[in-house]
Amino acid sequence: MGGNAARRQHAEDGDRNPDVTPLGASREQRDSAAALTAWNEYLREVPGGRFALEANYNRGICLVRLGRASEARRVLEPFADGLYGGYRQSEATELVKALKGEEADAGAE
Repeated sequence: MGGNAARRQHAEDGDRNPDVTPLGASREQRDSAAALTAWNEYLREVPGGRFALEANYNRGICLVRLGRASEARRVLEPFADGLYGGYRQSEATELVKALKGEEADAGAE
């Protein structure tokens, strides 16, 4: 099932379509831009889906890998601040600290 047909079927099937679930994005993880697109598609198609929280976190990881630090911080700060309970809080806290350090270093140059 190709792109548009898969998305249409996904709308009918909920979270069962592997083309737009985290599993589908994971296969493309080596290509952060493609993975980011897959996570964005998933969130657009199923904003309240069972993988939405993980999709948002993984969007932040992709943004970090793409060097888009300020966008990554905006995505990861709610996790670091505990807005999703303890879910990925420690990982996000470390990433946000590192991103702030990189931004400070870049500003000093």
